Amino acid sequence: MVDIFYENEFTFDDLLKLDKTFLICDEFDEIFKNILVFFNEKKVIIKEVKDDSLILNLKLSSMTGKVKNVEIKLFKKEMNQDSIVKELCKKIKILEEENKNLKEEIKIFKKELNDLNNIRNDLNELKKWKNEKEDEFKKLIKEKKNVSILQNIDSKILTKAEDFEFIENAYKNNDKLLMNKIFKPKLLYRVTRDGDTATAFHNKCDNIRGTLTLVKTKKGFIFGGYTNETWDSSGNYKKDDNAFCFSIDLKKIYKSKKTNKSIRCLSDHGPIFGNYIFCIYNNCLSKGGMMNDGLNESYDGQQKANEINNGEQYFGVIEVEVFEIILE
Repeated sequence: MVDIFYENEFTFDDLLKLDKTFLICDEFDEIFKNILVFFNEKKVIIKEVKDDSLILNLKLSSMTGKVKNVEIKLFKKEMNQDSIVKELCKKIKILEEENKNLKEEIKIFKKELNDLNNIRNDLNELKKWKNEKEDEFKKLIKEKKNVSILQNIDSKILTKAEDFEFIENAYKNNDKLLMNKIFKPKLLYRVTRDGDTATAFHNKCDNIRGTLTLVKTKKGFIFGGYTNETWDSSGNYKKDDNAFCFSIDLKKIYKSKKTNKSIRCLSDHGPIFGNYIFCIYNNCLSKGGMMNDGLNESYDGQQKANEINNGEQYFGVIEVEVFEIILE
């Protein structure tokens, strides 16, 4: 039995000489695969059959979409059954070797994949450990920061570092030159230590510039104010453009409207801010304090009357503290 086969040998350069379109292929095998695709897509026709050769016509599409016809010449090769078997055996041997190599590659790949999964698991464990340690570290830093910050203020009202920082930032925002200064309030007056009378307040706090007042009510609300002006018993209002009031519970600052009524100094009252945004009575532990029944005309930011005391005009007092602000 005799069959007719056609073959030819080409180098990559040989194919490039036929047509530069083959440059899109990185390897020779890619060209061969593309030619097989041409057969499937019926882009190859037999142009001519001679006694000793066969000419194929390939329809190639260039990058611009233009169709080119490229001829490939194959030479006749007669093969008998034995030669066909030999060729097939040769091909089978090549395929077996490729299969063996492929199995080895798959084995290596599986091992690498397993190693990668182990690394991924180790990495996840490491991330988990890192997050746990970061949380512990942040907690320790926060605790240390609380201790460090609260050492700077002798207060029975402020017990959280973030509340202290809230007031400190409000103070420093009035003047950017203060941002790098250390904020150290010095306790001047405490109701439960020095007495709840107006006289006790004035004896401790009058004629001292730059004071911070803190109030804690019987319902647990904490608010206060800062003024750069001095307290006295003159009965007068005083203007202070840098004054502000605040609510610790709302984390809200009420800035001065720059009127002539930033604070008021009365001999028979404790500290009074604005047109009574809050006022501390004489004998405040028994009488408490009050607020203006309406939106205060001296400080900005209130959404409702008596906002810093949860909307109530009158309040009972369990502690009042006044500090002199010292910067280092």
